[in-house]
Amino acid sequence: PPPPSPFHNRKEMDAGRWPSTTGNPSGGGCSNAPPKGKFDHPTPAERVGEGKKDAGSGSGGMVTVHGDMLEGGGQILRNSVAYAALLGVHLTIDQIRKRRSRPGLRAQHLIGIQLAASIKGATLEGDDLNSTQITFKPPETSIEAKDEYLGDCKTAGSVCLLVQTALPVLIFQDKKTCLTLRGGTNAIKAPMVEYMSQILLPFLKKHADIHTEAIIEKRGLYPKGGGKVRLLTNPVTEKIKAFHVLERGDLVNVTGEAVVCGKLPEKLAQAMASAAEKHVRFYLKSSGIDEKGIDIKIVSKKEQHPHSTGAFIILKATTSTGCQLASSSICERGQKAETVGHRAAQQLVVEWKAGGCVDSHLQDQMVIFMALAAGKSRVLSGPLTLHTRTAIYIAERLT
Repeated sequence: PPPPSPFHNRKEMDAGRWPSTTGNPSGGGCSNAPPKGKFDHPTPAERVGEGKKDAGSGSGGMVTVHGDMLEGGGQILRNSVAYAALLGVHLTIDQIRKRRSRPGLRAQHLIGIQLAASIKGATLEGDDLNSTQITFKPPETSIEAKDEYLGDCKTAGSVCLLVQTALPVLIFQDKKTCLTLRGGTNAIKAPMVEYMSQILLPFLKKHADIHTEAIIEKRGLYPKGGGKVRLLTNPVTEKIKAFHVLERGDLVNVTGEAVVCGKLPEKLAQAMASAAEKHVRFYLKSSGIDEKGIDIKIVSKKEQHPHSTGAFIILKATTSTGCQLASSSICERGQKAETVGHRAAQQLVVEWKAGGCVDSHLQDQMVIFMALAAGKSRVLSGPLTLHTRTAIYIAERLT
């Protein structure tokens, strides 16, 4: 079972600068557990602000993180390397993905950490496929920001997972940048590019004043990949502003899009959309929620892609206070379209019943921005996922 944390049962997640109240809850998951007592060193927001002037100071100290703790996967890599790049931390991560069936770095992990290192001019050791240990060394002096960067998985690895590493680093550059991403846009066990463009980025713009745009130029589906997305980032003025999202409001609409690509017929998209809508309406009726004030519109479409064949659906629930919860599902080989639609709708219902202002996917992705913000951010969430607890723990250890 995951180790205890003071945040496990909180619906209001408080992120920012906090001392650990659990010592080293991973039982050795991190070698530099902070001492108990009063903290008088700069906050993460202050340190990042200093880093914009002297990004290569390397003043963040030396840290070792065990990659098999908590979630035990790629999130530990993505968050830890992003913090190290921003705060000048000399970082070692060992036991990378130790408990996975194929331990070590996969392509999307490798490209993500190499991308962060290239943005900051850092040095990497152990950055090879299947490597179970890497070391990230911040530069001696800061380097000039570039206008353009490239992250190419060369596989169907998720481009959205690359964004989780690169975006926190890019927004603290001193100029606008364009990051071109190549790989999978709609992958299994990873956020879809539609989720990033319709949920994550609008949330950051509205609540944290982070202005980023994702342009989908070419879709890439499993197993061939080959997608292309351009991420246009604007620098934050000085610091990320703290945000409070605590009022969910009432459900006002449910929208969605069912998509088939390549050789699949459009009727499969129609079947996904119809099944999803039926499931949503059944839930509303069985829960005694009046449908009259709720707009439900789930559309279907076919996209022509010569190199990608597949199908997926993404659903979004919007509330009277502007909160958005989402779910998605990808059609795997041998699955019925109706099953895919029902699965996405069932997950949306789960997210709604959890009672939070954000869904379980945004829950863990927003933690790094909360931790880097100036001041204390508070967000009403549902039960904390293992990914979220991992994100909080890494923030505690590295900020």
